[in-house]
Amino acid sequence: MRKVMMKLHEQVFEQIKNMVKEGTYKKGDFLPSENELVEMLGVSRVTVRQALERV
Repeated sequence: MRKVMMKLHEQVFEQIKNMVKEGTYKKGDFLPSENELVEMLGVSRVTVRQALERV
């Protein structure tokens, strides 16, 4: 059986989506800036931008 690996930006998108689902960010709240997400998630700004394109 072959495992399907998610791209890093897809993983980051899922993390952001989960933060919203769990109530960390509510409707009408602003998400953290790109730079804040880079620091929080330990990924590059390019990866964060790719993830935010899906939000």
